[in-house]
Amino acid sequence: MYAKMEEASRAKEATTKTVAEMMELAKAVVQDRESLEASLEEQKNLNMKMMNIRSQESELVRELRDKIKVMEEAHKLEVQKLLQKIRELEKILDGIGEMHQKDISQLKELLQEKSQRIEMLRAEKSQLALDLETVWRATTSSAGKK
Repeated sequence: MYAKMEEASRAKEATTKTVAEMMELAKAVVQDRESLEASLEEQKNLNMKMMNIRSQESELVRELRDKIKVMEEAHKLEVQKLLQKIRELEKILDGIGEMHQKDISQLKELLQEKSQRIEMLRAEKSQLALDLETVWRATTSSAGKK
């Protein structure tokens, strides 16, 4: 009977030891589970934050695209206005150029007329000088004959 008690005592100790080990293992499993649940919750939170960031990023990209579109339209209008202004200025310059060409032509004609008039007056002057000399000789030689 003593041997059975001793065997029962050893079985009890072995069972107690096994139960203690199982309890430790159960505690470790519970801790691992709690740690995994915390990690999972943290991952869910990170995923949610990432989704929010992506959503905000998408909204910012949309806003930037809209702003770029508005700026492109404004730029396009400004370029069109400037091109129109350039065309108007080119027309004005063409008109001024034509006026200057006309003025130059008129001035060339006037210069030609004045040059011809000067030549005519020189010819008349030369003729008058000859006539004057002829008259002077005629008057001085007739005055000397008298």
